[in-house]
Amino acid sequence: MTWSPLRCASAASSGRTLISGLRPGLLALGALLMVAVPALAQDRPVSPHDLYREVSVGQTAMSPSGELLAFTVTRVREEENDRVRSIWVQRLADGEPQGEPFQFTSPAHDSHSPSWSPDGSLLSFQSNRDNSGNPVWFIRVDEPAGEAFRIEGVDAPPLWSPDGEWIAMVKRPDADGPSDARRVAPDAISSVTHRDRFDGHVITHANFRQNGQASPLPHPDAVPTPQLWVVPATGGEARQITDVPFQVMGPAWSRDSRSLVFVGNDAEPAEYDQHRVGGDLYAVSRDGGAVRTLTEEGAATYSDPAVSPDGGTLAFLRRSGQGQPTGLFVVGVDAAFAFQGEPRMLVDGQAPEHPSRSSGSPQWLAHGEALRYDDLIRGDRHLFEVRVDAPGQVRQVTEGDRRLSGFTADAGEGRLAYVSTSPTQPGAVFVADFHGEGEIQVSHFNEEWLSEVALSEAQVIHWTVADGTEIEGWVLPPVDFDPDRSYPMVMSIHGGPHAAFGNNYSHQFQVMAGAGYFVFYPNPRGSSAYGHDFTYVTRAAWGLMDEEDFFTGVEAVLERYPQIDRERVGVTGGSYGGYMTNWLTARSNLFAAAVTRATISNWKTTYLSGDAQQALEWEFGGAPHEAREVFRASSPLSYVENVTTPTLVLHGELDFRTPMTDAEQWYLSLVKAGVPAEFVRYPESAHGGWTPWRTVDGLERTVSWMNHWLMP
Repeated sequence: MTWSPLRCASAASSGRTLISGLRPGLLALGALLMVAVPALAQDRPVSPHDLYREVSVGQTAMSPSGELLAFTVTRVREEENDRVRSIWVQRLADGEPQGEPFQFTSPAHDSHSPSWSPDGSLLSFQSNRDNSGNPVWFIRVDEPAGEAFRIEGVDAPPLWSPDGEWIAMVKRPDADGPSDARRVAPDAISSVTHRDRFDGHVITHANFRQNGQASPLPHPDAVPTPQLWVVPATGGEARQITDVPFQVMGPAWSRDSRSLVFVGNDAEPAEYDQHRVGGDLYAVSRDGGAVRTLTEEGAATYSDPAVSPDGGTLAFLRRSGQGQPTGLFVVGVDAAFAFQGEPRMLVDGQAPEHPSRSSGSPQWLAHGEALRYDDLIRGDRHLFEVRVDAPGQVRQVTEGDRRLSGFTADAGEGRLAYVSTSPTQPGAVFVADFHGEGEIQVSHFNEEWLSEVALSEAQVIHWTVADGTEIEGWVLPPVDFDPDRSYPMVMSIHGGPHAAFGNNYSHQFQVMAGAGYFVFYPNPRGSSAYGHDFTYVTRAAWGLMDEEDFFTGVEAVLERYPQIDRERVGVTGGSYGGYMTNWLTARSNLFAAAVTRATISNWKTTYLSGDAQQALEWEFGGAPHEAREVFRASSPLSYVENVTTPTLVLHGELDFRTPMTDAEQWYLSLVKAGVPAEFVRYPESAHGGWTPWRTVDGLERTVSWMNHWLMP
């Protein structure tokens, strides 16, 4: 995609030109009047160090009776520089919270993933409380609780049968072979006399890197694939009931507890299928035996099977291939899961009025006449319902400018529980009736420190690009906003690109707003939550197409908020956001400062040094030698001579999703070109999941870099 050379109207007045020759789109902003937005508190701004006080909640699980709600609480331990999880429980009576939630597991050990037995007598969870390698623990809740205990044979997350008599698990069989089998490929040709002296790795497979792992991955044949196991609920010896040449995923029990359905992908060798999200559907008896194939192998991709309450209907997600729309389907099945007729589509994953690019995991309602699932829709995430007899008629159950997740309900479908977050609220647990009404907040872990700080309210903004597509974004005004003052702005770009910003809390954004910045965060083409076509329209045109969305978005914000000084606009982002930060500063001189995290500068080296080869082949139309011009044209390094923007580079040394070589190339290219640049490397840090200290350090450096270049 090429642009006719044209100076942007705003750039003409500011002296900053768009090197790409971008054609600004028409603005569709609605009311353009600036409204002063007071901060929600009148104390101090949010500090990077407030991250140490922020408490996260998630993994909700309501007991079958609806009397107990378990959820996971994650706290930061500043001195230990880590995060520790624990299970908390809230008592409920007639759906109403009784008292305050209480901590159920020891704070001395990391504990998470609560799950109830069908009769509600046992709560299982995973914990690192000993060094046995078995993370699964159980606590009785139908009598005075004692010590957590184990069930013999259960050493992987339990999946209870409907009758409560059996537990299924997915885990790897014990590995066989020589002691160095994980280091030396079994099909290696080269050999040595003293193999016992060799302390390196012999690699013969393509997928030998993984984000966060310093050592190469072992050959696929050296590691057994996860299989399906069954053990009596009272404990005993676990039996392996599958032995298939691929990993078992997403199992579900039949209603009579005699069979299981699961997902498996036998289409390609595992080493080339790095980002598998599904496969075909298979079934197996609880007693083992032959594995039955339920779908035509390779014809489509299936995931998330769910069995109806009467056992006669199977729901699942299906798509025809990678990057294709994901729809929600149902089909009649017999007791062994054999299909009875053709599957029927209930939700079309392509329609923009339906949520996102893929429906969430379907859950049956007790009467078996409808299914529910949660999914993104524009800036929000909500719960949706569709009746089996009314395909396409999707009803939104929950409402509001916010993102909800972790939906759980009692067996009698009297109450719901979920986690809610908004731009001014970190996640909190709520309960409501089954229709999403009568909402009550259960957890209040962040209220003390939030009462001390000033927060900025997000304001939505829309604009239209040249092809008529509407783009959505949000703006946080500075918390000290004065309509008679001038302010800098920082645009933040999300990762993915098939992710999406929205109505959820961002510590980084509130810190920037508290530091005196307008914060602009858009969802360009390529983002999820706006329909399938919107998500994948950027294939083979990364940067070349989506740059327009950012440039016109900045112009839309500048027009709506005249208090922003167009000479003091910065840009930042991580992963895809780091890539676009590089791209935009190489394609224009619109930005006066940049911070690029987990960055990408050269798609060829990203492919050859990273762990996402299959994803890049699909996005760019092949490997670098097969789509050479696409890889070159979409690489910021191809235009690096145009960069004048002072740039801070932040990168983790164990990041193999966006490998360190890209950060090094970008930094060195800027230095050689005389562009002010700094390079910060974080040891033992992967693509995401940085320790609290490093997270705070990166945020403090971002603010200080922007302050140096953008503040008077």
